[in-house]
Amino acid sequence: MSTPSFRPLRRLMAVLAFLGAAASAEPLVYVPTGEANRLVAVDLARGAVTAAIDGVVASHGLAYAPEAGVLIAGSFQTVAPAGMPARPAGVSQSEHEAHHRGGGDASASGLVYLVDVATGAIRRQVPVAGPVHHVLALPGGRWGVATHPTGGGISVVDLQTGRMAARVATGPAPNYAVASADGGRVWVSNTGNGTVSEIDTGRWIVRRNIVVEGGPEHMALSRDARRLFVVAAETGEVVEIDLPAGVVAARYAVGRSPHGLALSADGRQVFVAVNGEDKLVALRPDERSMRTLALAPRPYHVTVAPDNRILVTSSADGRLWLVDADPLAVRSTLQLGAVGHQMALVP
Repeated sequence: MSTPSFRPLRRLMAVLAFLGAAASAEPLVYVPTGEANRLVAVDLARGAVTAAIDGVVASHGLAYAPEAGVLIAGSFQTVAPAGMPARPAGVSQSEHEAHHRGGGDASASGLVYLVDVATGAIRRQVPVAGPVHHVLALPGGRWGVATHPTGGGISVVDLQTGRMAARVATGPAPNYAVASADGGRVWVSNTGNGTVSEIDTGRWIVRRNIVVEGGPEHMALSRDARRLFVVAAETGEVVEIDLPAGVVAARYAVGRSPHGLALSADGRQVFVAVNGEDKLVALRPDERSMRTLALAPRPYHVTVAPDNRILVTSSADGRLWLVDADPLAVRSTLQLGAVGHQMALVP
């Protein structure tokens, strides 16, 4: 007599456990934990990790698409495309990929996971144009964007069909992406040549490139889409771009190796994690003033909750700081279990 399978029951129990742990009247923040291969959910009311989603491999980028009901998670891992012959013994993975693709990492395949936010189940694994650094969910629930640091551009994912819909070349080492409120424009920072590319999402073409210099990385867009704030990691600055004019309007020195940044809930402050100097900077561009909070070790990614709490991860370990904006002070610290990357708020 055959042994009964308990896998469906285990899956059901896992889903029920996730639903119970993730249920909250307060916003949740989901955090990808890279090589730990999981997303963790933090209940902001409790200040605690309450749920986890396993099987999301090497995820650095994460975004929430509310209309589609999914978390978009990008994998930093290189994935061999379907149809590639098996790697012979004694041949490295990189040599094998280069031989069969002729392009090495630049043409390597990657994955984007579409995760059901209601159940924690992985709905789809979408092949994209290469390893993924950061991701973006466009308003409307139709499109997701993934940046490819070794591929010179972005992949556009159709969230309705679960397929890659387009690939757009932007420049060397594309890093971060933000979108206008109507989804009509996307801006991509290209660390390799010091530019920001503006993309028309109606045609998925680059409309213009704005020279920033200094190794542009993370970005934040003002509510009126007239100002774009960009971390220039190499020069230790936040660069303000006047988007209607397409030029740099101001540069603010914040310290060595800044990384993540985010706007305050009212849009008047820019919060910057200065990784190389163990501090968080609260910049007021209109006043050209800033406040500083010592934050060690290695503040990394930043996001801001609707109540203006600042969430900051550490690149040195798995801690997450919850910081009050006024006065600028640490409210609490918790452990994610691994280094946290691009966070996604789910109201």
